[in-house]
Amino acid sequence: MRALKESTAGLKVFETPREFGSRQRRAAAKAQQSQSTEPAQITELQHRKVKAQWDRTNMKEAVPQMIRIGDIGDTLRTIQDRLDRLEARKLLPDNSRQPSVPYYVTAPDMTAYCIGQSDRSEDAFNLPLWVHNNRRDFALKFFIPLLKEHLLTRIPGAHQLADIGKVNIQNDRIYSHATLRVNYTSYDVCRQQDTINPRSPCRFITLPADTSDTNNLAGAHPFLYAKVLGIYHAYVRFDRRPARRMNFLWVRWLDCDEDEPGGWDECRLDRVFYSKCRNENELMNAFGFVAPHHVIRAAHLIPDFESGTTDLPGFTSFGDNEQNDWKYHYVSIDIDEEAEELDISEGYDVEADPNAEQDEWWAGDDGDEESDGIGSDDESDDELDDGFIRDLYDF
Repeated sequence: MRALKESTAGLKVFETPREFGSRQRRAAAKAQQSQSTEPAQITELQHRKVKAQWDRTNMKEAVPQMIRIGDIGDTLRTIQDRLDRLEARKLLPDNSRQPSVPYYVTAPDMTAYCIGQSDRSEDAFNLPLWVHNNRRDFALKFFIPLLKEHLLTRIPGAHQLADIGKVNIQNDRIYSHATLRVNYTSYDVCRQQDTINPRSPCRFITLPADTSDTNNLAGAHPFLYAKVLGIYHAYVRFDRRPARRMNFLWVRWLDCDEDEPGGWDECRLDRVFYSKCRNENELMNAFGFVAPHHVIRAAHLIPDFESGTTDLPGFTSFGDNEQNDWKYHYVSIDIDEEAEELDISEGYDVEADPNAEQDEWWAGDDGDEESDGIGSDDESDDELDDGFIRDLYDF
């Protein structure tokens, strides 16, 4: 090689175009590898990930199964990252740790309710198509107009019934959820949580009655009861304003039995029954929608086995696995419910929940969109009047 170099030192040698291009490509590849080889490796090895997901399916409708496997893997990696960060914090000396945020700021149980925030494709469905496919179920006959009427009442401002046409659901798509967790304050000023699941017996809820109605009798029942048929969220657009997320519950109402009133004076439990559905007006009043932040807590209803099952057209495929439900239910009461009833009688506003989100769409504070469908607690929520404590011990 040294002899060849000496003999060819005086020669003028030029690269061919092919050699020049090869040298440029080698230099570019070397520079890219020196900076980072991760993008090329990720792109090159992606087919291995897809093949591994395919092997874990049963080869029938493999695409939804592969998507599910990918979601589970992402969730597990997120959990592992959090655990790694916690372990790393434990290894740090005490003086190098950052001050932690107070518990009352980060704890999820300080919110009015918790609902899933993801927009997973497997939880979404087309609303008109879904109603059409279940058109034989009487519960869905007025589903869309009742939903739009409910959403219109939650939009700030004064609206008329004709404005329902301005309420549009983005892409006609609704997302369903399996559970809803409702947080409340017990009588001993402790935070408690109820889980609402429409597919389980834990599907009954308690709501405050409309005490602002002057037509209500003085002895009217202070609570409303309903059975949750579905938990949903959708992105709603009103007029030309941007779409905002809104959470809502689809419920079937239960009416109080006035022929057999209950309470402390009567020494028996309140009895409720499903609203009748003999015509279209009764059908519209039997079903409805509720904002999650209006739910006080779950309700425990005891079937009246002696009365038997109802023979009315009360069956809906979204509510019961059996064709006929019990004709009457007794409302199981506890000290929490009686304390809330006392709040109403003494002038405390139970319906004005400080945890409730405000659907202020265009003010920048979107309770339904940014947070878990909840607002923050107020310190006055846990302050009790001395008279309330005295009356409470009278029970």
